[in-house]
Amino acid sequence: MNESSATPCNKIWTVNYIDIGALDCSEADSLFSASETIRTAALRDIKQLLSLLLGKRLRRPPLASLKARRYLRKVSPLLDSAKRGRLCLRILLVDPQLSLADLSRLEKVLEGVPNVTIHYAPVAIYGERTAFVRFFRPARRQSMNVAAWRDIGASVYAAKNNVTSVRARSLLGLSVSQFVDLLQETLPLDFADFNVLRMNAEGIEYSVLSELDARGLLGHVSLLCGTGNDLQKIDATLAGEFDAFLCERGLSFELFGGDDWRRSQFRRKWGDTIAGLPT
Repeated sequence: MNESSATPCNKIWTVNYIDIGALDCSEADSLFSASETIRTAALRDIKQLLSLLLGKRLRRPPLASLKARRYLRKVSPLLDSAKRGRLCLRILLVDPQLSLADLSRLEKVLEGVPNVTIHYAPVAIYGERTAFVRFFRPARRQSMNVAAWRDIGASVYAAKNNVTSVRARSLLGLSVSQFVDLLQETLPLDFADFNVLRMNAEGIEYSVLSELDARGLLGHVSLLCGTGNDLQKIDATLAGEFDAFLCERGLSFELFGGDDWRRSQFRRKWGDTIAGLPT
């Protein structure tokens, strides 16, 4: 695991942000600034306007992407609190393709900000104790406004509905137990005032939450976000068990993913809370 340089954390409000399935770190970026370029936002809005001209029903307000980008570029509550020294922020980004991502945006935004630490774990998480796991890639690459190398929806589960063994490869993996050990060594959940756990992990979500529950750590998760629907694409029965697990513990996923319009909605709703500000 790689780690950026950090200032010792000794402030009142301590926040852990754990992102499993970080991919290109767009969600982490959007907590502090816009993660999409103005060209991407404009193309999204043009596509929406063309749909409106064709008489189709819009799924979002006109010019939503450009407005969201403008909002995300404003000083975020998290960044403002960190700069003022009121916040200690620890970030853990987990994804087997992380080494291919452009991390410079996030590092540039947080450069020189006190009490911020970024940890990188370019690994897959799997249910069994093993050093290497098979990584099954989608049958077709999705390339809309993303780099050509990125395998969106790739999974360690061969049963996932859009992957193929033909394009599989081996990569470094941690078991769920090993990952939680790493998490507690790096960003101990029972130490922080507020823990944000984001997962878009192609089916491993249930295993991670079950392990946290078994260790008595699940109650320390302050905000669970991401998508949480990938298990349905792998095993419908297991997905039903996962839904029951969440229901019994009063948990649900706050949507945090997609494009900057959706990410801006998350930050509007949760930005002040995560930053420890009165709401």
